[in-house]
Amino acid sequence: MIRAYAQEHKFKDAFYLFTHTRCSCTPPDNYTYACIIRACTERTDPFGLRIAHGGVIVSGLEFDSVTSSALVSGYSKLALIDIAHTVFDGICKPDLVLWNSMIAGYGYGRLWCESLKLFSEMRKMGKDPDGQNFVGLISGVNDPQLLGICRGIHCLCLKNGLDSNSHVASSIVSMYSRCSCLDSAYKTFSGLPDPDIVQWSSLITGLSQTGNSEEALFLFREMILEGERADPTLIASVLGDSSKLAMVEPGRQIHSFVFRHGFESDVKVASSFIDMYTKCGASMFGVRVFEIMHERNVVTYNSIISGLGSNGLISEAFLVFQEMVEKGFKPDLSTFSALLSNCSHGGLVRC
Repeated sequence: MIRAYAQEHKFKDAFYLFTHTRCSCTPPDNYTYACIIRACTERTDPFGLRIAHGGVIVSGLEFDSVTSSALVSGYSKLALIDIAHTVFDGICKPDLVLWNSMIAGYGYGRLWCESLKLFSEMRKMGKDPDGQNFVGLISGVNDPQLLGICRGIHCLCLKNGLDSNSHVASSIVSMYSRCSCLDSAYKTFSGLPDPDIVQWSSLITGLSQTGNSEEALFLFREMILEGERADPTLIASVLGDSSKLAMVEPGRQIHSFVFRHGFESDVKVASSFIDMYTKCGASMFGVRVFEIMHERNVVTYNSIISGLGSNGLISEAFLVFQEMVEKGFKPDLSTFSALLSNCSHGGLVRC
């Protein structure tokens, strides 16, 4: 039940049930603690994570592989890599899952050298790397100067027969893309017999991140024609490409796809549409998307406030800001940055 609440991002219910379990005759086990640790990580709660860690120690589970792996992963994702390493060092004989968590942890922190050292140490201790090892190792590589090492890792994947693994192949495509080696990314992708949505997304996102927006949009269209169904994250990415190119037509085509597949209610997608339409000078469409949204968040309000201002609709932007505050949303730095930019564009700044 705790896991179900956590997966649905109902963290308050998950923690309530967890607290109740601790007070009952049946104490939480290692899997329960792992669920709570992941919940703390997903809601970016380092204090809660430390509390859960204390519970793990009190329960005598500090040397358990399941809880240790969850703690290493959690601390790493929250940029507390030193604590993650302390947890890892506390285990005398870490299993492959724990090695994976620590290697991936360094990857999250972009500590490429440390990740590679740990990977080498693991192999010296007789552990055979699996797909997750390589995914964790590859995730930290984003420097074109490391291209030689990238190719070495790729060769090692081929040697271990992991090139057909979907996640490994996706990570290799993404790695080459991040290192601006698009020829190798394309070559790896083209060698896949039947690329799935993860692999398509890796290449398209890589193209987007390296400024190849036209190619990203073209490949997205090819993917749709191949019958693949994009997810909200990928849709938001290619809408960003349409914005960068100030081309509204690809955005409209993507909008039609979104309606056909029922993604129009997704907050991330809707916010990206607002941003795309307003940056392409079609603010009326951005406003319409905003008006029909059933659910909004701070990002949504920031998108429409910034978009209205960039199109000279300063008064309308401040009316939306007023609505935002009245509905209980807390403005953040991006909100005030957009408002100040609007004031500057509207000639409302006085020296």
